Amino acid sequence: SWFLVLGSWFLVLRCPEIGGLDRRSEKDKQKRHNKEILMGKEISVKDYQKAYRAIELKEAKNDFITHAIIYVLINIGLIAINLYVDRGSPIWFYWPLAGWGFGLTMHFIFGVVFADREFENKEALAEKMALKEIESGSTN
Repeated sequence: SWFLVLGSWFLVLRCPEIGGLDRRSEKDKQKRHNKEILMGKEISVKDYQKAYRAIELKEAKNDFITHAIIYVLINIGLIAINLYVDRGSPIWFYWPLAGWGFGLTMHFIFGVVFADREFENKEALAEKMALKEIESGSTN
């Protein structure tokens, strides 16, 4: 019986459409209404491509930023280990710093700077494949 009581309260509090109590704010209701309106509209292929390209570029930049933050944090740790823990040993921290720095530079160049060009190449390839599919479907 406790399960029924808890289940009904869950429905009332978490599922306003089922439970009957709609505790959402007017702003949330308006957002939902706007989404429902947009779902009924069609977008052009160009609008879709533009939005998808923006998402891809943002993800590429975020991936690089994550890589750079990890690079800085790990290399601070390696420098600390080399200079403070291994006081008598030779200095070696610059080797991973330089090697990983080169990799980080390549990530920036090919993952961020040329990301737009790479995306254009993928779009052109997808367009060619779609045209081939249309041509082969129309001749059969």
